[in-house]
Amino acid sequence: MHLSYTINSVGYVMPWMFDATTFQGEDGERASRISSNYTRPVTIETIDTGVSIGRNTEKLTLGEDYDLVSIEFPADPWVYTGVPHNINPDGSWVALTAGDGTFLYTRDNTKANWPDIELEVMLDGEWQHWATASWKSGSFVATLASGGTQSSRVIELPEGAENFRTSVTLQNTPT
Repeated sequence: MHLSYTINSVGYVMPWMFDATTFQGEDGERASRISSNYTRPVTIETIDTGVSIGRNTEKLTLGEDYDLVSIEFPADPWVYTGVPHNINPDGSWVALTAGDGTFLYTRDNTKANWPDIELEVMLDGEWQHWATASWKSGSFVATLASGGTQSSRVIELPEGAENFRTSVTLQNTPT
């Protein structure tokens, strides 16, 4: 029997990309409202914390109740471009309505802009790079740490895999 579950990585990270060493505003101000000042990379890491079936039940035991056999990237990611909005030069902001936010995000459908997703697997208590998922070519390609590439979105894991995690490093590339 196969058990399948979904894990999502979601982050609206633009506020953490602000680089206080850049001064591209008028009169050298710390221009937090200018997109080109948000260039610091931010990494989102997602790690599996176990599986339980049903609400308020104990977690299943990996290796006894289930084994990790594969990771699937079932759909293309949703990647957004962000721009500062309603932010004063000093970094302060005022929300006049519930819809006022400090950043606006619009979907970026240009796959060449999408960051790669790194997949690591824990074996014998140590994290090992296992594969890199990329869409930069226009479609899904996984580059395996063991060598080679595959277009299949299902990446087989080694026997005895103890856990897995993904990481994606995002960096704003203002135009």
